[in-house]
Amino acid sequence: MWAWKRTSLYLAAVTCLLVGAADSYGEGFQTFLMQHQDNPKMKTEDADYCDVLMASQHLTRLCKPFHIFVHASEAQLQAVCRADGYPYHGTGKRRSKTSYPITLCRLGMRTKYQQCIYYTSFSNRHLILSCDGNDFPVLLDEVLTMGR
Repeated sequence: MWAWKRTSLYLAAVTCLLVGAADSYGEGFQTFLMQHQDNPKMKTEDADYCDVLMASQHLTRLCKPFHIFVHASEAQLQAVCRADGYPYHGTGKRRSKTSYPITLCRLGMRTKYQQCIYYTSFSNRHLILSCDGNDFPVLLDEVLTMGR
């Protein structure tokens, strides 16, 4: 009977560790997607795009100076951490082989009522991503112009 209890405790401990590990790497990737992914691109007037999206993502409380949204699927973003990315100058980061459509939101002004007004610009850029140990993107570090 003692061997059965010890085995049950061991299995319970391993299960807890595995569930905790799955939650920890998934959480960083899910946060990355919530903060930076807009795919398919939200339908709104181009001039209002950043104002609407920044507010819907709750990024306007402090009137963040700038923010980038990437219009790519989860699979495309994960691929940058794998076969669709190059090591980036020995930093441990990954540079995408292809460019992706992005939206850059830059703070234009803040009203006296603390409303943030953003400028919106669209372009295609190469991405520089930080990836976790399971090859999931967790941080958008930089976007590169075509020549870099």
